Amino acid sequence: MLYALSHAIAAGKKAGYASAFGLATGNSFHVLLNAFGLSFLFVRYPVLCTIIKYAGALYLLYLGGTYINNSRKKLATDLPDEKTHVSVKAISYYNKGIVVEFLNPKTALFYISILPQFINPDKGSLTMQMLMLGICVPTTALFVDLSVSYFAGTLKTRILAGKFRNKIHEVVSGVLLIAMGGFLLFT
Repeated sequence: MLYALSHAIAAGKKAGYASAFGLATGNSFHVLLNAFGLSFLFVRYPVLCTIIKYAGALYLLYLGGTYINNSRKKLATDLPDEKTHVSVKAISYYNKGIVVEFLNPKTALFYISILPQFINPDKGSLTMQMLMLGICVPTTALFVDLSVSYFAGTLKTRILAGKFRNKIHEVVSGVLLIAMGGFLLFT
């Protein structure tokens, strides 16, 4: 949610939407890994989970630093308007969302530890049950992320419009991403 929020604040609703869909796609990869039994690798090799955790944290720190650095480099008059900015970078926001969610070890741990409790071997295919239950998570998260992106983008447009404030949006977004990366590093 904070990831989509940070992009909606920095670049508007459409960037938040693209990020939200990227997060849902990354989350769906975890659903597939779990449903087809590949998530057991995290249980069997805990160091793999640690590596992914640090890779995800470093990636968030990198993204946050990039936002802050870009805000320092750009003059407010050099910032593209939201429509141009998003149309050029929507796929970038989407791809980054996939990477961020895929590198989130807490998502994998959720599917390994929580979801199996709701699976009943007597009710049919375990894989199908995992897929059906698992897809509820990214679907619900997508709805929340899209809503957050909508409201944050609307606030950005209506309340915080202005050339100087665009730089502030990027700094706030960068700080949010760095905070998420730091939290991931130390938890």
